[in-house]
Amino acid sequence: MNEKRNSQAGFYIIIAALLIIIFGMLFYIFNSKEMFSSSNNKNNNGNEQITDDKNNTQTDEDQSNTNEEQNRVVQPLDLTKCLNHPSYTYSNPKSSNAINAISTTIGSDKKSVTLQINWTDFWGATASVREPQGTQNYQVTGFTKSIKSVFVGGAGQDVTGTIVYYLMEDGTVESTKILKSAAENFAVNIDAQNNFATSGAIDGVSDIAGFYTVDVQADMTGYMSTIAARYDGQFYDLG
Repeated sequence: MNEKRNSQAGFYIIIAALLIIIFGMLFYIFNSKEMFSSSNNKNNNGNEQITDDKNNTQTDEDQSNTNEEQNRVVQPLDLTKCLNHPSYTYSNPKSSNAINAISTTIGSDKKSVTLQINWTDFWGATASVREPQGTQNYQVTGFTKSIKSVFVGGAGQDVTGTIVYYLMEDGTVESTKILKSAAENFAVNIDAQNNFATSGAIDGVSDIAGFYTVDVQADMTGYMSTIAARYDGQFYDLG
């Protein structure tokens, strides 16, 4: 009888030991998962913080560049300091568009422009014998940089020299001639898709703050031109 009781007691002890081992292993596995999950969360939080810090740094740099641009002081325009035609005489600067027949809209992406042209007003006295007629909208294509502002200027003595100028965010200038040359009978300068195109950056023109139309006296000839004024008060004749 004692041997039987001892055998049963040994059996229960083994069962109890096995249960303790099993519960111990389950406890260990559960705690290991919790620790691993906590470690991953910490790492993820650290990575998110690094990403946020980088984004904040980039935003701060962009904001700083924008503020610097806005805070730059534009020196008064000096009409005696033309950089490409120093011997010409300039007068009567005007910061308004040369003609009112063209209105401009910069796209939300800052890399597109819509021109609305009232051709009847554009042609003026010769409207009855010129084409096109009425008011039409056109897209200007080919921009690769952001546009800051648009100015309708020109050169010469009539509307055939009308040019739209684009001041880019980097201070360079691009342009679009509205009409082709006299050899092409001053046809509208659009492509097969009915779009105008930008010229790309005008060589040698940089650090521009704005545009003016001016009267020019060159030797014995007088005409209108458009100038691009630099921040330092000097300017380029774009005509």
